[in-house]
Amino acid sequence: MRSSSASEWTDETRRLYPCGQAYADLYDAVGPRLRAAVLHLATAAASSRPKEDAFFRLADWLGGYPGTGRASGAAGRRQRLVPAVPRRPFTRCHGVEINWLAIVPATVVGMLVARFWYGKFFLALWWKLTGIAPEDSKRASRRNLTQLLVANSVTAAGLAVGIGIASEATGDDSVWPALLVGLLASLTFSATTLLQHNAFELKAPKLTFLNISYQLVLFLAMALVIGAL
Repeated sequence: MRSSSASEWTDETRRLYPCGQAYADLYDAVGPRLRAAVLHLATAAASSRPKEDAFFRLADWLGGYPGTGRASGAAGRRQRLVPAVPRRPFTRCHGVEINWLAIVPATVVGMLVARFWYGKFFLALWWKLTGIAPEDSKRASRRNLTQLLVANSVTAAGLAVGIGIASEATGDDSVWPALLVGLLASLTFSATTLLQHNAFELKAPKLTFLNISYQLVLFLAMALVIGAL
């Protein structure tokens, strides 16, 4: 790892390491007796950020700009406190990254789930439970599909935001936090809403179960796409 003194930090380095630079300057400025306290403060600050980056960001300000070679001076004294390790690139200290591009494929997947759920697998059962005639259902399909597209787009956007927040909070950008968000959103918002409305509207319990199951599959499928991209 090659380190740089405070004066050698470029504008690009300061943009990439805005938080660590302040602690590095403070460490160099204080006397030896106070450096332990500065190290303690820097550790606490790094730990407040995503878990996967905390150690690497702390290593950055301890050793300066990551690279190769040996450090000297105050930077060298800081470097000995941590091993030379690779780090994941980052561009800011705070903020949530949201995968907006994943909204489009997630919406497409949502439309496919609706197509197969109500158009292939359970179409006859849905007609029977709702009492809607097949010809009436087909006449309204175009208008309903437009509404479904808008609704699925909003759902995908909401899931993308929730998954971004969950990934930032846990430091895990795998599909598992995404699936957990999809599961919780389906059970706590969609399922409870359907359960209340269908109960007061005296709809068949089988219809309620069919619709809740569809929503669960829909949310999990969308969340899986967003988490995987």
